Amino acid sequence: MKKKYFATTFSKMTLSFVLFGLIPLLLLSLLFFFRYSSALRQNMLHSYFSMTSYISKNVGDVLNSVDETLGSVYDYRDDTGRSLADLLKDDGISQSEREQEVDAVLREMMGTNEYVSSFRLIDYRGQIYSLYYNQDKTLSKEGYEYMMGDVNTNEEDLTQLKLFGTIPEDKICINSEDYVFGMMRSYMDTSTIESARNESLGLLYADVNVEVIGDIVKKSGIPVNHFYIYSASPSRYIYSVQSEDYLDGNDPLEFCENLLDGSRGCERIGNRWVFYEPVEGMDAYAVMVVDNSELMGSLFQIRTMMILILCFAGAFLLLLYMTF
Repeated sequence: MKKKYFATTFSKMTLSFVLFGLIPLLLLSLLFFFRYSSALRQNMLHSYFSMTSYISKNVGDVLNSVDETLGSVYDYRDDTGRSLADLLKDDGISQSEREQEVDAVLREMMGTNEYVSSFRLIDYRGQIYSLYYNQDKTLSKEGYEYMMGDVNTNEEDLTQLKLFGTIPEDKICINSEDYVFGMMRSYMDTSTIESARNESLGLLYADVNVEVIGDIVKKSGIPVNHFYIYSASPSRYIYSVQSEDYLDGNDPLEFCENLLDGSRGCERIGNRWVFYEPVEGMDAYAVMVVDNSELMGSLFQIRTMMILILCFAGAFLLLLYMTF
């Protein structure tokens, strides 16, 4: 006698449950998951990119503000109408008088910018002048050699701003446990058009405590531990969440440096997403690196929950079938 598999009421109910309940639920869940995952992915990518752009803009405001302060040195005039160039070239005053005058210039500049922690000027005679916001700090002998090691005063374009990566400040001064990055411009002799292009009277540095950028990053609320302000030429780090990245030889963005070509965007490289945005007016980039699992964490949780629900429904159905 041929066995009838669906002769009982329970068998028919089971078949109905599978055909009209479990299978439609599975199909609808998959459809929902794929549609929702695509929308969520785009929203998450847009959110992280917006955070990168926000930080890039605010960091750009800080750096451009410091650059404007460096440029304001050309507007300085003392009580007799002399400029800084006049003071540096005047052989009729003593070095101590010149130091007092240059100190007044640096103090006036310091008073106009809240981000700068120190100024240094190395003039064409090789004399060093410095001013620190924290007066317990003092320029060290190593500071001169360290900063001059990154500068070539014979470069064709002396008017370009130069960014220096973040370093422990105790490399250039004493009584400091801070980390600072530097910005430098040549102070040109503007007495003639020709000398304004080719004759440097000195190198003017401004140091900024890296915590200025750290505060911007913290206020943005980014939920990742891999965010950088990166200077591409030459490659050095202005800011990193991990302070060890400021050490020589550390290059956590080596895997994606080819992306930093002046454009903005996001790319997936392996299991990581890279979001990058140029800092306006600077040869630098805001870069955020996010693991794919971190980016899509909530989506993976939903997927896991759906699988668990379907497995529970299947196991419950199998249990009932075996019982009856």
